[in-house]
Amino acid sequence: MKNSRRKTLLFIFMFILLFVMIASLYGCNNTFLKPDDPAGKDIYYTRINNDDVKKNEDERHEYNLISYDKDGNEKKLKFTTARKLREHAYIKLYVATFRGVTNWQEVQLDDLPGKVQEKYK
Repeated sequence: MKNSRRKTLLFIFMFILLFVMIASLYGCNNTFLKPDDPAGKDIYYTRINNDDVKKNEDERHEYNLISYDKDGNEKKLKFTTARKLREHAYIKLYVATFRGVTNWQEVQLDDLPGKVQEKYK
């Protein structure tokens, strides 16, 4: 009986410790939770191609496009928007590790990193 009580107390202690660690990472600095804040997110760039856009079950426009990070590394990203985006527009994507694309904004070709610009010329 003593052994099972120790295990229970150890489990509770580990759970509390885990909770405190997570709270200190995210709770104290809520910029990680803001969709349009680049803190804690990867930045990718893409160009809109409306040929393959489709509406999902929520009536949102679903994009599945090849995107590039600042070093020109390729990654296929999926995101949705309330409206269809301008054909051939350059888009900056904010990508959170577990949530995927959290926000986007249209940018000009000159605003793209050099290695990304090379992909579109």
